[in-house]
Amino acid sequence: MANVISLAAIPGQVLANPNGQGSDIRATVTDSLTGQPVSDVPVRFTTTTLFATLPASPFNTNAQGVATVRLSYPQAGHQLSGAAVIPVLATAPGASATILVNFYNFTLRALLILNAPTDPVTLLAVVPRSAIIAGLQVLVYLPADTQYGNIITFFWESQSVQMVYTGGALVWVININNSFIPEQALSPGDYSVWYLIEDFLGNVTGSSPVYASIRDTPYSAPALLAPILLPATLNGTINLVQAQAGVSLRLPLVQQPSVVHATDAYRAYMVVFNPPGQQQPALLLGTGRVQNPVANFDIAVPSVNLANLNGVFADFYYTITTNSQSTVLTLTSVSTRVYIDTVPPGGN
Repeated sequence: MANVISLAAIPGQVLANPNGQGSDIRATVTDSLTGQPVSDVPVRFTTTTLFATLPASPFNTNAQGVATVRLSYPQAGHQLSGAAVIPVLATAPGASATILVNFYNFTLRALLILNAPTDPVTLLAVVPRSAIIAGLQVLVYLPADTQYGNIITFFWESQSVQMVYTGGALVWVININNSFIPEQALSPGDYSVWYLIEDFLGNVTGSSPVYASIRDTPYSAPALLAPILLPATLNGTINLVQAQAGVSLRLPLVQQPSVVHATDAYRAYMVVFNPPGQQQPALLLGTGRVQNPVANFDIAVPSVNLANLNGVFADFYYTITTNSQSTVLTLTSVSTRVYIDTVPPGGN
């Protein structure tokens, strides 16, 4: 049985000071095939950040498949109040995941959501529908001492985009509509928005966060059943032989007949986390129109999309755009996560 770990940090944004609060790191272990929680799995939590502390582990998951530990920073009794972005690695038999927790101060200036005013007290920006339609933009102010080669990573909740500073203007404008998949990034919900800077010595500092609240949006949250990877013998993994033999993505329309209609447009995607934990832009696998809404159909995954992936995870999902009853609506499926290792023997 293959397991999958998902991580959450509560809270994920913490003001750094000697007497400040910590963050609860919650690992949820599920069966990669059924998605059901798995109990009594030992999970080990580690971090490489100096002065950050975690209790000795492993801890076994409970009946809900959850194991939780408390991350503290700075170390008890240490009068360090500097900022740090702390990675926490959770490992279980056959699975691992990493999450970043931002212990921030106000060294870095908070970013600005350009077309949605931010409340100076709550740091909450209520994003109007008009701003999303026009193209939601965020302005990052880089500090004056930003140096050539510094790596800047922008976070929109769990999604991120990165750039390397090569000189010039000390600002960076990110268009959320173009940088991420709108159905994922601009669905109704609340989003933590921040950025980090890593210097050439590996020191990482995060900005204070602002929060974007989206309620009225042309995009919808995931509402469709997850796609199925075929053949069924894949068992949650794709190796070189399986990739060469051919892999397909099945859209389970039969199980959701009241949602999908004839002539609705579909688009199937693949998102690779390579290197592990770092999401790459979504790859379009196929697009077209639904011919029969009460019959499943399969989309072949191009072999080039599976080539030379060295032990990484990938998410497969699809969208359906319907214009029934004169209403245009895009629905997004739940993702199916698969482990992929297709590097030929002797390859790197």
